[in-house]
Amino acid sequence: MSFSRSYNLVRDLIQIGVTTCPPEITIANLAKIFVEKDSEALIILNHSDGGNAIGMGIQAERRSPIDLFDEKRDAARRSTLKQREE
Repeated sequence: MSFSRSYNLVRDLIQIGVTTCPPEITIANLAKIFVEKDSEALIILNHSDGGNAIGMGIQAERRSPIDLFDEKRDAARRSTLKQREE
């Protein structure tokens, strides 16, 4: 969900439905849920306890692949320069 444009109504921002997962989910599967549902947060449900929420606030950090590439490239450059100085 991008906040780059101007929104006038709450309905322009809300996401219908609640994304949930069990506490036993793997990080890889959790990442898939974030991508597939285009979700930024979810609720962890304890299904063995009647579906009560046991956690909230897991939030995806959305970063563009270009930003990640730039960070890795810059880190590699710094490492190379440091090695040359030694």
